[in-house]
Amino acid sequence: MRTRTKHDQAFWREHHGRWKQSGGSQSQYCREQRLALLRYLENSRAAIDNNIVERDIKRVIMGRKAWLFSDTPAGMHASATLYSLVQTCIANEVDPYKYFVTVIERFPAARTFDDLLTLLPWALKAELDSRAVEFSGPPEVPVRLLVSDGRR
Repeated sequence: MRTRTKHDQAFWREHHGRWKQSGGSQSQYCREQRLALLRYLENSRAAIDNNIVERDIKRVIMGRKAWLFSDTPAGMHASATLYSLVQTCIANEVDPYKYFVTVIERFPAARTFDDLLTLLPWALKAELDSRAVEFSGPPEVPVRLLVSDGRR
């Protein structure tokens, strides 16, 4: 164990009796959560709460009322895949728009599983960071104006 963990164990032993005297509920909770607390203290990369996950899933929760295509299991699977890719882009610091433009361009040429692996966000990160992607807009469509001459 690291020094930080030994210090925290000493703190635990010192204050355990005090918490028990003040009602016992804090002491009971600490005893029940002791293994989780020690696991957190041993891994310096672990977060103490799940705020990151809650913040990331908020987009999904806010958008679910607007999903008209999720009335079938296939639609739900498609939306889960899409949101998973968006969150993977965000976690890898890849612009989701640039990523999807690139994937839409290259997906038809993907023939093997290895080709698909090269389309994942972390595989395209270096290229997308240096690439400027601009939206060219919808294709030009001739507009026909309907002029009313007063007849129906």
